[in-house]
Amino acid sequence: AGWVVDTQPPDAPTVTGGPSGPSRSAEARFEFSGEDQARFECRLNAGPWLLCPTPVSFGPVAEGRHEAWFRQVDPAGNRSAATSRTWVMDSTPPAVRSADLSRIGRRGRYVLSVRASDAGSGPGRIEVSFSVSRRNARVDRVVPWQQIGRVSISGRKAPLWVRAVDRAGN
Repeated sequence: AGWVVDTQPPDAPTVTGGPSGPSRSAEARFEFSGEDQARFECRLNAGPWLLCPTPVSFGPVAEGRHEAWFRQVDPAGNRSAATSRTWVMDSTPPAVRSADLSRIGRRGRYVLSVRASDAGSGPGRIEVSFSVSRRNARVDRVVPWQQIGRVSISGRKAPLWVRAVDRAGN
């Protein structure tokens, strides 16, 4: 009778789902695939390698940068190289640092200058609205609106609202 010694490690698993950029969620769910009959090991950041199913969820995780690592072990016990996925958990809205509204001339032209900062995932965009009510500004707690002044539109004074939205959607 003969037997074969398998010393060849399998290929690294392929991550097929999960966060890969900014995310507001404190939970991260990953899907990955590899060879038939292989088992998988995973770890979060610099934590220990543990057996894990696919899909696997990590969380809750703290705000900041995280890295999930995955590898597979074939039936002979050979471990693959690891593959990883990095993401940033950011649930803190950016801050509007300053908003200046200046009228130019008498024709109803305005210049708006807004400065925002975000330490988590980075600034994404500035939104401006003339139609946010005070009630809606308070209700929308994910990305709050700030009234910065009033502008004249077709002879009527309208409130001008701004908010900053980061790359995670806060």
